[in-house]
Amino acid sequence: METCFRFFGNNARSIRLQVLVHLDRIALEARKDHILLAAEIEDLMVMLEDHCHQLGLDPANITQLMILPCYAPITLTSRQTLFRACDDLYQDIVRRQERIERWVSMITTIAENIREPPELYLESDMPAMSRARVLQLERTYRILEKEWMERLKRFQSTVGMLRVRWDQCAYLPTDDYDNALSRLFDHADVLGATSEFSYLRIEAPLCLSKDCLASLSEKLVSLDQNYYTRQSRIRAMEHVLGLIYQDLNTPIAKRVTFRNEATVKYAAELGRELKSLQLELAARKLYHSGERWVALTLVWDQCFVGDLERQRFREAIEHEEKMERLQLEIESCRTRYSKSGPVYKLMMTRSNHIEKMIAFEQTARDPKRLFQSSFQLVEEEKFRRRAYPTLLKLESTLLNAIIKFEQEHEQSFMYEGLPYLETLQKEIENRHVNETVFAKFTPVIAAPTPIKAVCAGVDAIVGSEPAVQYSAHFSVD
Repeated sequence: METCFRFFGNNARSIRLQVLVHLDRIALEARKDHILLAAEIEDLMVMLEDHCHQLGLDPANITQLMILPCYAPITLTSRQTLFRACDDLYQDIVRRQERIERWVSMITTIAENIREPPELYLESDMPAMSRARVLQLERTYRILEKEWMERLKRFQSTVGMLRVRWDQCAYLPTDDYDNALSRLFDHADVLGATSEFSYLRIEAPLCLSKDCLASLSEKLVSLDQNYYTRQSRIRAMEHVLGLIYQDLNTPIAKRVTFRNEATVKYAAELGRELKSLQLELAARKLYHSGERWVALTLVWDQCFVGDLERQRFREAIEHEEKMERLQLEIESCRTRYSKSGPVYKLMMTRSNHIEKMIAFEQTARDPKRLFQSSFQLVEEEKFRRRAYPTLLKLESTLLNAIIKFEQEHEQSFMYEGLPYLETLQKEIENRHVNETVFAKFTPVIAAPTPIKAVCAGVDAIVGSEPAVQYSAHFSVD
């Protein structure tokens, strides 16, 4: 019996030792698992805080996910909860990053279209993945999109009006903007519903920048001013021409056709017609009212008929039929002016320039002029240096005009009963240089033979420049 108890006692101790060893091994493994679990939980907590920082969240506000190892049991449930929380936050980060990249891409595209630096709209001190950052980018995109639409609408409107003004004013390109606009007009798309043009193929230097839109607006304002000013003048001339046509009973075939345009060419055409008709109307009214000598004086002045020739004509008709001779002389002067108008205008310009030189010579003798403003002295110096070269250029042009007239009409251009070409050449040859006034390049200029200027009545009726008489002598001591 004692032996039996001894056997079982030894066996129990052996079993107990085995159990204790097994329990120690289990406890050691459990301790290792606990340490690993605690480390995983700590890593998950760090990851959680990092995700919260990226999203702009405060980890303390996520009470359901915050399980600190030092205050809560380290369990598999805690690790699983933290893992799910980190995974949810990571998925949120991925979604927000996609949204942010999409907003940034669209903002960059619009900023480039309106020629603005994208960095100006992308700078922010908010967390990169926060919801506030996403909302900020969305608001920025909406604002930029509205700005882009407004600029595009303004560009389309301005370019459309420029195209209309170009057609109305027969405008020709003058700079890079105009050349780009010309290409844009050539490639404009027509909208089927409204038959309006759409200008979307924008080429450099055209763009939606503020500077470009401002330049286009300035061009439009300038064209508008020119168009409306010219249009008002054209409408006024058309109205006056219509009245004169009625007074003169001008046939429709001989009338100028009125057109709905405001080009410089059309305005010049109306101006020439108006001056011609005004002179004819004034002469006819004066003639029919009995003031035939006044009518003759008008055409005499316009054709630069000298006093000697006028006196001879008056003496010649004392004993003849005055009315017929007067009418014939008027028609003759009108014909002469229609053929020799350019020569007469150059003679007038040369006469005016000579009188300016005479006036400057008198001014140069006055020592008080040195006390004038520096601007006035600079202008006088410019005139002194340019006076003689300008005169030479005018006389060269006048000589060419006379030669052209003689070649076209196969007759000499007569003035005061002599060929004016010879008279002008003699005046040029007989000059001598006075270095005290117009420097070494400037001669003393002998004025042409006296010509009576166009009287004030021609200015009022024809609208020409004020007439200036030729001086009989021009000498410099």
